[in-house]
Amino acid sequence: MEGLSFPTRSRAPAMTLQAKAPLIVPLLKLMVIVCLGMSIMLFVERVYMGIVISFIKLFKRRPEKRYKWETMKEDVELGNEAYPMVLVQIPMNNEKEVYQLSIGVACGHSWPSDRIIIQVLDDPTDPTIKVRYQSHLQKLYKY
Repeated sequence: MEGLSFPTRSRAPAMTLQAKAPLIVPLLKLMVIVCLGMSIMLFVERVYMGIVISFIKLFKRRPEKRYKWETMKEDVELGNEAYPMVLVQIPMNNEKEVYQLSIGVACGHSWPSDRIIIQVLDDPTDPTIKVRYQSHLQKLYKY
């Protein structure tokens, strides 16, 4: 048994390192290459965006505004029927201070009065507020 030698504790880490090296080193090299590629992509993107922003600021370019709409044409035969029905809802909660302003703005639209419905959504706990709402609406629409 003199010719046989067994690995000692001091040689064991060196052997495991030699066994892992063929696996770990190529994997780490691949990861470095992937990270380098991603860094180059980020750099190219930043340079591209810098060029685009410089071009926009230099030539003061603005995006075109394209609106696809047509004005409503007056049709004598249809009259107000050409306008769609509109429902305006005004949510309130015992608002004594701003109810006139809110209702006035809703009623001030240039829309045919027979094609608009204005609803004041409030369940007032104070009965005087309900009377104020109704009297204000009657003044505006003159029922």
